[in-house]
Amino acid sequence: MWISFITTVIIRVPIAYTIAHLTKSEAYPTGRPESVFVSLLMAWVFGAIINLAFYKRGKWRKEGLVGEDSKEENKDKYINLNKKQVLEGSGK
Repeated sequence: MWISFITTVIIRVPIAYTIAHLTKSEAYPTGRPESVFVSLLMAWVFGAIINLAFYKRGKWRKEGLVGEDSKEENKDKYINLNKKQVLEGSGK
């Protein structure tokens, strides 16, 4: 969530204002409208780079939603449930 905040507020808005300021002309006194789309593209690219960096860092792998013991118990329950569904589905 904070990556979205950074890419929107810290990257996208200043880039849009800067590009709009640099593209001012008589025809476009507030800057070219394409500056918004360029800033969106740049923010998405920076967001993807930030997400990739955190993904490569790998800290998310170490933190799990359930403990290791619970994972084994859930695995056995899942396997037994699938066997039951297969047997019921085949008409046995």
